[in-house]
Amino acid sequence: NEWCRRHPPVVVFAFCFTGFLCSILMASKSGYYVLDILDHFSSAYLMLVGGALSAIVIGWLYPADKIVRQVKNSANQDAFWLPFLWTYAIKFVTPAILILLFLYNFVRDCMRPYNGYPQWALVCFGWVPCLIIPVLAFAIPSFLFEKPSQAFACAG
Repeated sequence: NEWCRRHPPVVVFAFCFTGFLCSILMASKSGYYVLDILDHFSSAYLMLVGGALSAIVIGWLYPADKIVRQVKNSANQDAFWLPFLWTYAIKFVTPAILILLFLYNFVRDCMRPYNGYPQWALVCFGWVPCLIIPVLAFAIPSFLFEKPSQAFACAG
């Protein structure tokens, strides 16, 4: 985004001020409880979704067979140490297990609130960040860069 390039101090200030506002909550008396809820939801949901999406992308969009060939070509050796079933594991087994774990955690948290915290706290500090963080992860780069490939070009 051209405006962001012309006003870097404003952009840096906005990001730092947002981080400051979020961290004030952690410095309060209830910061431990907020951190506990954020930690539970990020590990029980965000990491499982991220792992499943990574396995799906590697298995289906960037074919796993191509990775085996690239390992073979770059190492100048036969990739015999990559098992035959690796392709099926990355395409089917890994996403299925991670999705089942996600569903198990979801059902468990719906049946009984995590650690007995009130429902409003679980929604505010658990579910809302779990929905907002992935949206922001895709929205911010698409707002700042005209093409997704520019995000990596600017870093280098």
